[in-house]
Amino acid sequence: MRRFFASFFRIASRVGFLAFALILGFLFWNLPSLLNLDAFRPRLSDELETTFHCKVLIGRITAQLIPSPGLVIAPVVLLENAKTPLVLASVNAVRVSLSIRPLFKGDLEIKDIRFLRPRFIAHRIREPSGRSRWVMLTLPNAASSREKVGIDEWQVRNGRIEIWDQT
Repeated sequence: MRRFFASFFRIASRVGFLAFALILGFLFWNLPSLLNLDAFRPRLSDELETTFHCKVLIGRITAQLIPSPGLVIAPVVLLENAKTPLVLASVNAVRVSLSIRPLFKGDLEIKDIRFLRPRFIAHRIREPSGRSRWVMLTLPNAASSREKVGIDEWQVRNGRIEIWDQT
């Protein structure tokens, strides 16, 4: 009889531990979606605008803990700085990896940015003087952006380039 209670207690404690671990894992996995990240919106917008020298429209911001802490912004649209802006790029999602230590202090330090399925658009337009010119987004290289903005790495995955001739 003692063996029965001992084995029953052992099985019940293991099942209890597994249930607790599953609930804790589920909460940990879904925690980023429960956070309100609108406080980071102005900082991210300013960071992207100063880096690309254009207007930026930012969609929904969500956190991501795995594989590294960061933010996912979906969608992002980069516009020309003009009265009637042209779309220079539209991105389905931008993955921003963050440094952990400054995040605990409430500061936002970007390690790298990944554009997932971007669409870059090069516009050929005719000016009022009759000359034609190209309007396009210029991507900063990692060395120049590190000095100005503090971003170590840029990545573009599954992107496409479109050329719109409006002359």
